[in-house]
Amino acid sequence: MKRRWLAWVPAILWMVAIFYLSSLPNPLPIRRRLLDIVVKKTGHFVGYAILALLYRLGMLIERGVDDSEAVPWSWGLTLFYAATDEFHQSFVPGRHSSALDVLIDGTGALVGLWLFRKTRPRTTIEKPDIG
Repeated sequence: MKRRWLAWVPAILWMVAIFYLSSLPNPLPIRRRLLDIVVKKTGHFVGYAILALLYRLGMLIERGVDDSEAVPWSWGLTLFYAATDEFHQSFVPGRHSSALDVLIDGTGALVGLWLFRKTRPRTTIEKPDIG
């Protein structure tokens, strides 16, 4: 029995980590406002870039789709999770939801997917010379 569904475990664990962090009233109390904003927004950007790549991995392995299909689906799923996480944060004392955070999350996902595509090693299959 193939266990390709295990390819989704990293994405699920990452989503649990994001959910946990967004459940905390103020996960990183930093006294300087600018530093607070930079650290938290960078965390959004990088965290959702990683989530998009993990979704991509799950689709490539478990679904067997190619990159041209996996990338838009990965980005869409990441945006959906970002929006639902912001909604979740609206119920956490000391937190609020922000459309700007969803925009940062979506941008991080796009940049992460793009960077991965641009920096991964290219493999080429040479066609045999028939004659």
